[in-house]
Amino acid sequence: PACGAGVGDDGWMSAPTGALAVLGRRRGRVIDGGPTTHRSEHSPWLSGVLAAAQACVLTVLLLTLPALVVFVLSSGDPSNADVGWFSSVQVGLALWLLGHGVPVAVGGTTISMVPLGLSLLCAFVLHASARRSMRPAAAAYGAGVATYAGATVLLVLVAGLAGVPQLVMAALGGAVVAALGLGSGYVTHPEGPRLAEVLEPLTSRLPAWLRLGMRAGFIATALGVGAATILLVVWVFAGRGPTLDIVESLGVTSFDAVALAAAQSMFAADLALWALAWISGVGFSFGTGTLFSPTTAVAGPMPVVPLVGTIPTGQPAAAWVVVPAVVVLVGVVAGIFVHRSVADRAWTTLFGALLTVAGTTGVTVGVLVSLASGGVGPGRMQDVGADAFVVGLVVAGEVLVGVALAAVLLHPTSLAWFRSVGGRVRGAVRRDGGETAGRAQGTAGQGTAGQGTTATARTGPSARTARTTLTTPTTRTVTSGGSTTSSASGTTSTSAPSAD
Repeated sequence: PACGAGVGDDGWMSAPTGALAVLGRRRGRVIDGGPTTHRSEHSPWLSGVLAAAQACVLTVLLLTLPALVVFVLSSGDPSNADVGWFSSVQVGLALWLLGHGVPVAVGGTTISMVPLGLSLLCAFVLHASARRSMRPAAAAYGAGVATYAGATVLLVLVAGLAGVPQLVMAALGGAVVAALGLGSGYVTHPEGPRLAEVLEPLTSRLPAWLRLGMRAGFIATALGVGAATILLVVWVFAGRGPTLDIVESLGVTSFDAVALAAAQSMFAADLALWALAWISGVGFSFGTGTLFSPTTAVAGPMPVVPLVGTIPTGQPAAAWVVVPAVVVLVGVVAGIFVHRSVADRAWTTLFGALLTVAGTTGVTVGVLVSLASGGVGPGRMQDVGADAFVVGLVVAGEVLVGVALAAVLLHPTSLAWFRSVGGRVRGAVRRDGGETAGRAQGTAGQGTAGQGTTATARTGPSARTARTTLTTPTTRTVTSGGSTTSSASGTTSTSAPSAD
């Protein structure tokens, strides 16, 4: 057939043509040639465009479809008679844009705090799309990032949020999210390069101590966020009672409860960064005039949302003043990593690496905290989160203390000094032990001599018995013929036999 594979005169099947050939190429194999590696026939950059476009469409639908469902369910309410379906779509688009760092104005109030949970979700969808659809090529990656950033700017216009700040933040936020999501899919693709290979042109120009310090700084940041996440889980568990009370007081339906839980889950990552600010000792606020830290808890009027139940509003215990030591411990771990990885142990090299660790950690934490802070409502709720600059500076200082402590204690000079001090201490202990043993032996010898003197000085029957025992002569008797001779020490006696 025209679209199939024909059989030649020699009995062999000819190459497939038409739709069958296309199907064979789509499956990544040639019918008569066996399996081959999948290669798309279109240009590499086009695969990046398609991957970014499908990720954008999927995440937008993920937010706009629930908004349309809510519109349909509430369309029977007379109070919503003037609300059109496109308004619901704009709500979903506004939330999607907020996850990309675009501030949204609602009723004269600007919402600027980024729901980092939504940002992570979009990055994950981009990651999966890149692994599935994008060819592992630099051209595809660049085209995908540009496409996603352009789509973000376009959606700002569709949502009716056109403004210079919104357009700039849309381009920047879309590019950053796409760079992270598509980039992770690019370097984890089975046929793609590894991260070290991609960064080699850049990292090869940097000094070794700078590269090591940056790696250790990112490790310290990850450890700090991990510790803060554990603390957040503790807060959620401890505040489950107040949270349930707030949910019951709202009187929400099952559908409303699910929607409320999904909306709050988008801010879970923000709460983890608030917990990191709390661990550092700086603390965070949930409204103007409030402050929550290991040493202070100043509460105020707060919105009635279940999220409030997880905030530690009680007065902190006195022992919580040592909580910032957790960040110092994170620095110690980063310092151990530097000690194990650094080749040149000169103090100047270590000093540069330690400063890089602290600087990288402080800048990264400061940027993340700034994204997790901002306004979420009118009035007092424009001040939510933590001071990013102060938190970054304090975290950098605490990490610097930890890495410096590890570097000093693990430096070869310090280890040699510790060994010498330990040797002197062990020698002193041995000498003290020898002197103690000598005194003990001397005391034992004096006790034995005293016992001998006491035995010699005894009197009475025991003494006489002892003298008798010591002075009794030894008697020896010799019989020769008819005479008997007895001799003792100093005395000799001879007796003649008696005649009967």
